[in-house]
Parts: sequence; structure tokens; C-alpha cells
Amino acid sequence: MTYLRNIIFTFFVIQSTHSASNNFPNHVENFLTNYCFECHDDDVQKGKLNLAELDNNMNSKKLIEKWSHVFDRVDFKEMPPEKKKQPSPKEIAAFKDWLSENLTTVDRNIREVVQRRLNREEYQNTLNDLLHLNIVLKSYLPEDQISGGFDNNGEALAISTELMLQYYEAARLAIDSAIVLTPKPEQKTFTVSAINEVKRYFKSGLYGQDEDRIVLYTSNKTNYSKISTRSKKLPADGLYKFKFNVATQRSEGSKYFSVVASDFASVAQKIINLGFYE
Repeated sequence: MTYLRNIIFTFFVIQSTHSASNNFPNHVENFLTNYCFECHDDDVQKGKLNLAELDNNMNSKKLIEKWSHVFDRVDFKEMPPEKKKQPSPKEIAAFKDWLSENLTTVDRNIREVVQRRLNREEYQNTLNDLLHLNIVLKSYLPEDQISGGFDNNGEALAISTELMLQYYEAARLAIDSAIVLTPKPEQKTFTVSAINEVKRYFKSGLYGQDEDRIVLYTSNKTNYSKISTRSKKLPADGLYKFKFNVATQRSEGSKYFSVVASDFASVAQKIINLGFYE
């Protein structure tokens, strides 16, 4: 009889110690005991998840991630499974409220405030808004690193001396465009033709001419060609409006092309993509 009492006494001591070490509120302890520990304790650990080892303090990133996982599974009604005993809506709401409040608090306490710079898209938009411009600046800046699927995540937006100089150069170009010290240039409309650029290719069968239009023949999806003109150079930096007519004949589906501007320099040629069109 004494032996039996010792076993019972030891059993209750263990149970009491387990509950006190995690320091859960009663309704949370009851929720975990009634609906979770059967499949996720020290012995079973289904899905490699042991809820018995979780701590109420949530004082580490690992614990926060696990508790966030628990919250999502309960919120999506994936835990407990349909075949298992189900908690009442009131019990679920109380458990989620407690967990949500704690996760929000600890996440705010441990989160580091990241000092982030503007990515190149934001920098371009900011300068255009401030200076009332509509110019392309991001082509002068390197592509931003992607983190978590976004290019404006502060953790990935590092900055170096070289990058700072590139941002400075983009700002200088924007200011030069905004502050004009020379007389306003005369507005002119002129037409340019690319026929002279492609005449030498007519015999090859890749290009043809239909009145004043250039015909580009493509026989497969991988055929790449271009039409360019150098007959008229832009006289000064500024905003220009381009108009061109394009049509397809005997083509299956839509065709896509891009329009670029270039200075045609033999060394360090600058190319700006003006857009893609259908």
C-alpha cells in the first residue's frame, strides 16, 4: 500500500512540474492537453512537432516560429484533425486570442528596426515627384537584391560606396534635367527611316520593302532581328515623343517587340529600354 501511494504521489508531482514549467494559463493548458498533446508530445511528435517542449515565454525566434505554425494550423482548422475530438468555437477563440496577443508582443520586442534605403524604383519615383520630371533613372542603378520575394526588403538593401556614387550620379542627372540654363529648344517634328539600315539585307530574305514600310520576315519563334535608325540624332537631352506604326501579316497569334534608345557609341554604349509592345 505504501508503494502504491509513492507511485501516485510521484505521478502527480511530475504532472504538476510539467504544467508549472511551461507556465501556461489554465485555458491554454487545457486546450493543449485535450486537443494537442495526444499527437504532439515528447513521445509521439507527429510532423516532428513537440508541443510539450514549447515555452510560454516565447523568448527566441525558434519558439516564435513554432508558435506561429501552431496558430496557423488552428486558424486554418487543420489542427486538431477532423477525426479527432474538436474544441468548441469558444475554446478556439480563447486560445487564438491568447496566442495572437503573445506573438504580437514578443515579435515587437525582438524585431530589429532595419534602416533601409530607397530601392531604385522608389528612388526614381521620388526624384521625379520632387522635381516634376518624367525621366528614367533606374537604368543607371544596379538591380536591387530580392528577399522574401520583394525588392524593397530592408534586410537586403545594403549600400556601399560604389552604390552611393551611382545614386549620386542619378540625382545629378535628375537635377540637370530639372534646371535648364539654356534657352528653350525649338519644338520640331521630324520623320526618320530605317530603310538605309536594312537595304543590304534585302537579298537575304530577312527584310523586305512595301512602299515606305520595312517588312521583317520571321520563320520561327526563335528568329531575332532588329530595325534601327541613325539618320537623325537627338539634338539635346529632353523629353521626346516617338510614334511608329507596326502591323503583322499571316502571323499566328500576337507578336511582341521592344523599343530601345541608344547613343550608338562604339565604346561603353548606353541603351535604355523604352518598353515592350504587342
